[in-house]
Amino acid sequence: MSYKKASFWKRLIGCLIDTVLLTIVSTLIQAVFSLSDIVEYWIYFLIFFAYNILMDHYFQATLGKRILKLKVIKTDGTTPDVLSSFYRNFGKNISILPLGYGYFRILAPHQRQTIHDQLANCLVIDTGDKNTEILRQ
Repeated sequence: MSYKKASFWKRLIGCLIDTVLLTIVSTLIQAVFSLSDIVEYWIYFLIFFAYNILMDHYFQATLGKRILKLKVIKTDGTTPDVLSSFYRNFGKNISILPLGYGYFRILAPHQRQTIHDQLANCLVIDTGDKNTEILRQ
């Protein structure tokens, strides 16, 4: 099977959409419960982590990715299991170091895979291209 790997820009925009949505949820929780800054930070972190793992596993995409017609798959074309989703999202902490190198690697045309994608043996593909073969569920 051949897949069109998602571009850096589409992935960045999807991430920004998810960040805005999760920030709104976090802000609402803060407004309702008047939590300290440190508790608010950890709640945001846990919501972000759980949201990404569950959305990758159950829907193969977060809301931001779905809007942009992106999908997370394993390198063998299957749906990520919970453990792969965990590795992928935990690996985002590694991708950010040093200076976001793990994210910027997808700017190389031959690569288009972040460090956290590699850790979980996953790809983010663009399903908006009608000429690309897409995983059938």
